[in-house]
Amino acid sequence: MSLVDFNVAIEKLRTFAEKEIAPFAIDGDLEPSSAWVRTVWQKSETLGMPSLPLSENLGGAAYPDFCLALFLDVLSSACPGVASVYAHHYAACLSVLHAEAEQLKGLFSGGTCLKTRHTPIFCMLFSKNDSPEKLSLKEIDGHLFLSGVSSLTGNAHFADKFCVFAKDGDMEGSMTCMVLDSRQTGFAFPYLQDISGLKLNPMAEVRCRNIPVSRKDIIGIRGRGNKILEESLFSFHNFLSAMIMGAVRNVWKKTIDYVDDRYQFGIQTIHYQEIQKILKHMMQKLNDGTSAYIKVFEAPGGNRDVSPEDTRQTRKLCKACACDIIMDALKIEDPATHAVAYGLEKIIRDVETLAMIDRGGRYHPLERVHRKVG
Repeated sequence: MSLVDFNVAIEKLRTFAEKEIAPFAIDGDLEPSSAWVRTVWQKSETLGMPSLPLSENLGGAAYPDFCLALFLDVLSSACPGVASVYAHHYAACLSVLHAEAEQLKGLFSGGTCLKTRHTPIFCMLFSKNDSPEKLSLKEIDGHLFLSGVSSLTGNAHFADKFCVFAKDGDMEGSMTCMVLDSRQTGFAFPYLQDISGLKLNPMAEVRCRNIPVSRKDIIGIRGRGNKILEESLFSFHNFLSAMIMGAVRNVWKKTIDYVDDRYQFGIQTIHYQEIQKILKHMMQKLNDGTSAYIKVFEAPGGNRDVSPEDTRQTRKLCKACACDIIMDALKIEDPATHAVAYGLEKIIRDVETLAMIDRGGRYHPLERVHRKVG
């Protein structure tokens, strides 16, 4: 992959997002439509977006997770909710790619949720840290069965396939990765109504009850899925950081448009000193957050010996930068203007939700949305 090819792909994705996603984002937040999200997914296949992490022999482009994060940054600028569908999918795909070559061909042979052939939508499932009903794989009379409750996850209602990480037997620390069809009997995933952000990708706990598991469903070596999960979570946490910065990149664009329109005299922008200071501060915070998540991917020598806590700290930094950018925007823009004020309020909720997504499933809904009434 050359830099030129990557830049061309970014521009195509940006054009697609601005045309097919951004104009409908606010309406989608008011009245979430899974049908519309599936339509976007189907249209995005013309650009190969769902298969970006896959190797070329699987119909993909073999983009590394660093490139995927930049793609998600662009998507989130149009709509964080839609971007989160791809983020959960990409994270699961990175896990599934540990499967053997012959196994992979069957896993990516096509999904069914659109009732047409398409790249299957994946969803990654793992247990809540504090749950007494952890996902577990048990062997009974020579047959394997999956039971338990997952943490809150996105894509539960869109997924064709679940990439599941479950405790295997009674051995301490033993974990197995497997891929199961979402249509199998035993899966249940009610909607969770109290998440304030990412409404186009409703979160749910997936409940599993005695679901039969075949040996061919297992990814990698049975009982050794911990490393696969760690690598996927590393990428996923940084995908979330990228989406936070993508969301507020949209705030930056809206603020620049507002300044150009509001403080224009003829063809010259009126240079109020205070406004210029605020815009420079916004740009600085945008650069700080973006460079923070990029730096995590660029570990010296390709060494990614980074703890989950380190990736969470990066996300906290990105959230802090995002909050500063939003508050600066409210100092310049007229918050009483419906389109601007509601757009910012939606972004606040989406950013807060992205910042709170955790391996343990602790999605803390935003109870107090920060509004500034002019």
